[in-house]
Amino acid sequence: MKDSSRVAGVAVVVPKKGPEGGFSPHQKCPNDKSSVYSNSYGEEYAHCNKTVWNPLGNDLSYEDFHFPIFMMQDENETEVVKKCFFDHNVPVNGSGPSYPLCAMQLFSHMHAATNTVTCMRRNDLQATFSINPEVLCDPLSDYNIYSFLHPVNKSRKNPEEKVIIAAAREVFDYIGSSRMVYDMQKGTFVIGLENIDTFIEIGQVGLRSASQLWIHSDPVSRQNASIDNEVRNLSSTLMKAGNDSNVPVFEPSVSQPLPPSSFQSFLKAQYIPGVVLTDHQSAFSNRYYESIYDTSENLNLSYPSELGPEEQLEFVTATAQSLSEVATVVAKTLFKQAGGSEEDLFKVQADPKTLYDYIWIQGSMPLNGSDPVPYCVRSTVRLSDAVSPAFDLKQYGALNYSTWTESRWKEIKARIFLVSSKELEMLTLAIGIAILVISLLVTYFISTKADILFTVSREPTTAAY
Repeated sequence: MKDSSRVAGVAVVVPKKGPEGGFSPHQKCPNDKSSVYSNSYGEEYAHCNKTVWNPLGNDLSYEDFHFPIFMMQDENETEVVKKCFFDHNVPVNGSGPSYPLCAMQLFSHMHAATNTVTCMRRNDLQATFSINPEVLCDPLSDYNIYSFLHPVNKSRKNPEEKVIIAAAREVFDYIGSSRMVYDMQKGTFVIGLENIDTFIEIGQVGLRSASQLWIHSDPVSRQNASIDNEVRNLSSTLMKAGNDSNVPVFEPSVSQPLPPSSFQSFLKAQYIPGVVLTDHQSAFSNRYYESIYDTSENLNLSYPSELGPEEQLEFVTATAQSLSEVATVVAKTLFKQAGGSEEDLFKVQADPKTLYDYIWIQGSMPLNGSDPVPYCVRSTVRLSDAVSPAFDLKQYGALNYSTWTESRWKEIKARIFLVSSKELEMLTLAIGIAILVISLLVTYFISTKADILFTVSREPTTAAY
């Protein structure tokens, strides 16, 4: 069906409950092309040769479908479509259905075409030659959110000062972490790679089996005796802190690579002692990794009954609280082992304007007032760009950085209606064919005239490696 010319579009009705056996449209080896493990680094661990992290992965998200696929989740709308189909389109007594027939029209025009390299090149041509340039696609991007336990000067550049990074990740081939490493290497981040003493990452920890957590480390960098010794000390500290917090922590009994994690981006740059903490020893505990079924209902997560949907998003579980206490205890322990003191954590010796970010908040409405009361929030939380360095470098076909883009869209909509006769159906078909021919001619013109100014193709944009 994927390549069938007879399929104009697909409407998928999504059930609330996921398949019992699990379902993951991601890869069996997530982020394989961006992994630290390669022919030049731990070749025996590359491509999940030792550990298949997502065995239920079926690669569906990486398929290129040449027609729109609409996901229908609203039960009322779904029932309307079903009723229209069964009332008008189902054969009766072995004969074909009679007019009027139920039809559905899908609108999902995408400006981008082919792949990231082509689309971004056309973006550049638009910006160069068009008076009113139209962006066809955008790099996937967001912000890295980071903070320090104590206020840090934004312009600090002290190679002797050491920090412990506690991190949690994104999933699109390490967009955020690769950018942070890139900025550290360029000297445009508040700290450099040389400042990193230890790296602790919290991975998937929500589905603990038998209330256990697992410590994963990199077997390649641990071949260095100094790194190995520091990782042993870190693991020992984590295990003790976990036991003190009633969260048993263990190490896998066999040598295996790191699971997909931001830490891999940092190891590409240099050896750093660090670990990744997860709820799984080998394969993911989450049977619905990166799927529409990755919900609290399918994962059997429970919340206090009095919480609404929005309150559930902000609910801090006992597990999260325990992990937070683990991270704090480990950071303090490691800091003391390095010869520091708790008092050093909170020494401030610079202008507050360089130590904090200030955000003006509109404020909430007072009980007896007519206007909200605004106020200023002082925080050590900051943002940095999380966009792949490939787009800054204009290396859209880069192999060392992710190149995910998303097409610009026109309005996405769908409608159902009744076709009253064969003649009207043929007229509708003729109009559709005419539009298709025009689109093909325009697409041909573009492909033979050096990607002039626009595209009407609706092919999905994919990553270019």
